[in-house]
Amino acid sequence: EIRISDVARWTEDFTPPDKPYSGSAGILPVGYTPLQYIESTGSQYIDTELIPNQDTEFEVKFSTTNALSAGGSFGTILGSRESYQSQGYQLTTYTMYTTGGHFMYGSNSNADLVRYEANINNTGVAQTISLRNHKLTTGNGDIVNLPTDVTINSSQALLLFGLRDRTFVGEFSSTKMYFCKLWNGENMVRSFVPALRDEDGAVGMYCMITNKFYSNSGTGDFVAGPEAEA
Repeated sequence: EIRISDVARWTEDFTPPDKPYSGSAGILPVGYTPLQYIESTGSQYIDTELIPNQDTEFEVKFSTTNALSAGGSFGTILGSRESYQSQGYQLTTYTMYTTGGHFMYGSNSNADLVRYEANINNTGVAQTISLRNHKLTTGNGDIVNLPTDVTINSSQALLLFGLRDRTFVGEFSSTKMYFCKLWNGENMVRSFVPALRDEDGAVGMYCMITNKFYSNSGTGDFVAGPEAEA
C-alpha cells in the first residue's frame, strides 16, 4: 500500500526520493507520521544499536534549555563510553551556562580522552553540531580539528538523549531533537526521523536506513512535536 500525505515529497514519476532525511518532512512508511521534533523530559532515551569507533561520525540538530542528570546541571545529547575516562564518544551540554558543553572523544587514558569545547547554546535555540572528517563543527560554527590517530574500542551502543557505559545508563538530557544522522566512515548507517507510530501513539525515531522504528528505551514518554511540514 502507498499513501501520499500532505507532508510526503515525491519525484515526478511518483517514486520516493533517494536522499536521506534532511530535517524537514520526509517519506515514512504507512503507519508513521513525521514530526518536527521529539522532546525528552529527562528519563527517555533511544538505543541506536550502533557501537561507535574512531570512524563514527554524526550530525545532530537539537535544542536544550534544561539538561538533567544526577547533578541537574549537565546531560548527554548522544553518548557511549566503556567506563569513566575510557573509550569515550559523548556530546554533553552544561546548563549552568547559557553556552557550554563538550564532545568527549578518545581511548584508554586520561591523556588520550579529551574534552573538546562544543559551544552548545542552552537557551532553547535549535542548533546543528556535527563531526565529519575529524572536524567538529560546534554550536557557534567554530571548527575544531580532532586527532586522526585515536582508536576507540567500546562495547557499548550509542544512545540518543543519554549515555551508556558498562555500569549504567544515565546522564539523560531534556532535549528537543530534530534529526540525527550517523556514519561509519563514508557510509551512512543511521538517519533518524522524529516520528509518531499511528497504531499506538508511540513517539520515537524512525531510521530511513534500517527501516525500523526506535522507541523509547527509558521511562515515561517522549513528547511529540508538531507534525512535520512539507
